[in-house]
Amino acid sequence: ERAKKLTSRHSAAAIALPQFFGTSQVTDFAPEPDDAILRQMVDFKTQQMGGLSDESYIYDFRRNQPDRERANPVFILLSRETTINEYLDTVAKAGLDFSEAAMSGIGVLNALAELHPECRSGRGLQIVLDIGAENTVMAILAGGDILLLSSLNFGNRRFVQTLASSLEIDEARAEKKLAETRLSDSYELAPLLDTAQTLLNEVIHACEQWRAMEPPESGERPVERIWLCGGGACLAGLGEFLQRHFGCPATAFGPPGPDGPRNAIFRARTT
Repeated sequence: ERAKKLTSRHSAAAIALPQFFGTSQVTDFAPEPDDAILRQMVDFKTQQMGGLSDESYIYDFRRNQPDRERANPVFILLSRETTINEYLDTVAKAGLDFSEAAMSGIGVLNALAELHPECRSGRGLQIVLDIGAENTVMAILAGGDILLLSSLNFGNRRFVQTLASSLEIDEARAEKKLAETRLSDSYELAPLLDTAQTLLNEVIHACEQWRAMEPPESGERPVERIWLCGGGACLAGLGEFLQRHFGCPATAFGPPGPDGPRNAIFRARTT
């Protein structure tokens, strides 16, 4: 109902499709300057990615910067057409008006680029984690190029449930309490560290899988920065926790604050 009121006040509203609807891959094609021919090549590749299924797929792609290992790398993102149509039908039946739809991960990366254009410089790896209520969108970037975009089976509700169990309170109270809580090894809050370790394990596993599929020079690059957003990014101390493992800065970012994009809501806990 709240979303319906919001969209009624804005003529152009965008719908974020759950990132787990999509499958992404970076494919190296032969150097080909003609965009029309490249689209044909990508179209054939998406058919391979879809397997032997007779289903139709919706896809989009963008060129990445060539390097010594890939002459014409292209980031491809595709999803089953029926999955997207069913989701949009549900949104329309709820009475929400929207002008466009995009994968939530793409929206997060566009927001990051707008708030922190410096994320597009350099060739070091950067990890982006959008920790939602039920799932986490994870991206790996290098020089503004998307190298990985996927969904992790971890959400902020894990922290809420852990705190509720630890303090023996209901989840509604635990969610409010979480906003005032910092990750700690104290007896009362130690279970939150175990839950944070679960998130870390998911990120490490996704990185290892991605590195195993990358050419050696690309896959062996270290992580230089971590960006956090979503409800889970509000947990104080989470940035420091991730920073200790990866040995790089972990910065939370979010919507612009009252003083503009340089004072984003979550930036107070930069580490």
